[in-house]
Amino acid sequence: IDHSTFSSCSSLVYVKIPHLVEVIGKWAFDNCINLTSVVIPRSINHISDWTFEGCSDLDTISFLKNISFRSTSFQM
Repeated sequence: IDHSTFSSCSSLVYVKIPHLVEVIGKWAFDNCINLTSVVIPRSINHISDWTFEGCSDLDTISFLKNISFRSTSFQM
């Protein structure tokens, strides 16, 4: 998912990332203020910094495998 793809998309509430995706770019979902739940598939091998920055309602993140990421990926 490219950088800033869904940035500030207030209509997003739930995201299930497709299994073909391997990387989530910077600010891909930043400021999606109504986003509450994200499912991250096994195919993801990198979550960039500030991917979910400003997603203040995000309360459920489901990882389908163990993955390492930086704390800045999920800054609220």
